[in-house]
Amino acid sequence: MTLSPVVVKLNLDTAKAAFGDWYQRVQDGLARKDGQEITGLQDSLPLPSAEKVLTYERQVAEIASTTQTQLTEVINAGYREVNRQVQWFVENVAQNAPAGSEATIAFLEQAITLANTAQESVQLATKQVVEVAQSNLDAVFTPTEN
Repeated sequence: MTLSPVVVKLNLDTAKAAFGDWYQRVQDGLARKDGQEITGLQDSLPLPSAEKVLTYERQVAEIASTTQTQLTEVINAGYREVNRQVQWFVENVAQNAPAGSEATIAFLEQAITLANTAQESVQLATKQVVEVAQSNLDAVFTPTEN
């Protein structure tokens, strides 16, 4: 599985910012003369701020949500194309079918209608699940006022 260029860029930007912060803290620590301040600096160096971690996690969640939306659009477009071809096939068969095959054609048309209804139900349920997940992510990443 490959990472999308957006995730790669996010990771590079995050790493660059983290190293920049770390470098600045080291420079600040080296400029201090008090030994206790330097030891305190050592304890704070590896820890990114909670705000930065939450921002990164939110950006990853947004990328995942956007990717999921785009994937859904591609899958739905493919389904619509296959559905169009199947309907064309059934219409073509219906036009060229021998007499007495009306029941078979009606069965095929009913099967297509049922498949379309099932696909629409699954699509709606998936959309609702994604919306709930997105609202949960928004609730987690939205700062609360104390």
